[in-house]
Amino acid sequence: MTDTPAQPDGPTTEREPMRVSVAIVNYNGGDRLLNTVEALVNQPYPLVEIIVVDNQSTDDAPQRVKERFPQATIHDMGGNPGPAPARAAGIRAATGELVLLLDNDVYVEEHTIGNLVEAYHEHGEPTVVCPRVRLVPETHLVQAEGADTHFLTMMVLRHAFAETNTLTDEPAEVNGAISACLLVHRERTLQAGSFDELFSIYQEDLEFSIRLRLLGHRFVCEPKAVVHHDRGTLVGQTFRGDREKSKYPARRGYLVMRHRLLCVFIHNRLRTLLVLSPVLLLYEFASLGIAMLRGFGWQYFRAWGFVWSNRKAIAERRRRMQTERVLSDRDLLIGGPIPLTPGFMKNKLAGAMITALSGVMNGYWFLARRAIA
Repeated sequence: MTDTPAQPDGPTTEREPMRVSVAIVNYNGGDRLLNTVEALVNQPYPLVEIIVVDNQSTDDAPQRVKERFPQATIHDMGGNPGPAPARAAGIRAATGELVLLLDNDVYVEEHTIGNLVEAYHEHGEPTVVCPRVRLVPETHLVQAEGADTHFLTMMVLRHAFAETNTLTDEPAEVNGAISACLLVHRERTLQAGSFDELFSIYQEDLEFSIRLRLLGHRFVCEPKAVVHHDRGTLVGQTFRGDREKSKYPARRGYLVMRHRLLCVFIHNRLRTLLVLSPVLLLYEFASLGIAMLRGFGWQYFRAWGFVWSNRKAIAERRRRMQTERVLSDRDLLIGGPIPLTPGFMKNKLAGAMITALSGVMNGYWFLARRAIA
């Protein structure tokens, strides 16, 4: 009887689990924060750590997390600089190869993390994998399945507010994602600059998406990975559109306008700015008019004032981006209706004017898009 010869090593269908850290951005999350952590603890994928990055909350939720979930750690930001700096700090503090970034009102389903990691392997290890984001309490509606960038330098949510039963579960390459939930490759994200702390809150995910795509990084959306996003709760900044008779917050308007302008000046090539200048200027006039109608016209000028006062920082970011980018604007930007928040235009006449304006702008885009760089 002879010994069976040793078999050569070969490929295996089983993989070692990727080391995944979780970083939750929190400010006064209350019970929502505890629900977010509980959903993580109850899912089966092994996590390296759960880090709550706290922007100096004034409620007791961080302390309650420490008492109820001793495996979670609290990273105190020592102030409230906004979610973009907090996400950047969470990525730096994490020790896993992959980092799941969560807002404090986003709840993962049981197999979400496993599905995100599987998509990472199956689709060539993209830098970012995002899930299907469903709304709470409107769980039959999708908030987003990734995103694209409009030629006006605005985020277009894929399948926004679509009924879940009308969509397939096919994964897709996308050009961006909302920051509510992202699985990111830690090292590559840090090398690309992580989240830009100049953006604090609102449009920080737009800037992050544009920058990483222009630098050649890939985004994949995995619809079989599902998270539930409770509607925003920031006092003085939340807007829920048709869900309630709420006034669009002036501070939110200011931040959205100023951060869009930062994206325009940092990321668009000079030729793109020149070719699109007619529609970009037209949109600025429309933005001023809308801001005045909504009662925060002064915020429009504040946004431009912020751009001017930070012109040196913008110029430095622009030089770096235009030197290092590998993707053209033509391959990133898309057309379509002006992507305004649902319920933003409650006046029928104003809504009709926006629709007409959008038609004019898209007609120009159709003619000019081949000329951009």
